[in-house]
Formats: sequence, structure tokens, C-alpha cells
Amino acid sequence: MNKSDVNLIQKFRRDLFRFNDPTVTWGEDERYQQYLAWARATITFAVLLVLGGILAWSYVQLRQDPYQQFLQRCHQQGNDDTTCSSHWERIRS
Repeated sequence: MNKSDVNLIQKFRRDLFRFNDPTVTWGEDERYQQYLAWARATITFAVLLVLGGILAWSYVQLRQDPYQQFLQRCHQQGNDDTTCSSHWERIRS
């Protein structure tokens, strides 16, 4: 890799998150601008995907029945169905 390639990669890394600067792509060729646009779109999509996953997981956790949550925790502690049911009955009464 020659020095100009290294400089171009460093410039690309700097320019990647400078969204509001209109001078970022001045003087650069069309290919550089396309790579920058694709990289930004990929990063944006990945962030949205992670946020969507967090929201979906939160929704599922909030919608889960309290008894089902209790059973899940009870089974994780190594108890069987009968023990978990009797614990639940004691808690509810």
C-alpha cells in the first residue's frame, strides 16, 4: 500500500461521520462519494437494526405474562413444575 492509499483511507475514516459538512466530498471523485454514501447507509442501517431489536425485545418482555416470567425464573433455578406451581400458589395466597 503506498502513501496516497493510506492518506485516502485516513481521509475516508475522518469523513465518514462528518454528516453536516458540505465540503467533505469537494474535490473527490464519484467513486469516493459513492463509497462514503454506502458506508454511511450501512452504518445507519446497522444502528437502526440494533435499536429495532432492542425495542422488540423490550416489547416481548413487557407483554409476557407474570406467571410465565415466574415459571421461567423458577426453572432456571433448577426447580420442576410441581415445585414452581407450589411456590406460585404460596406467593399468590
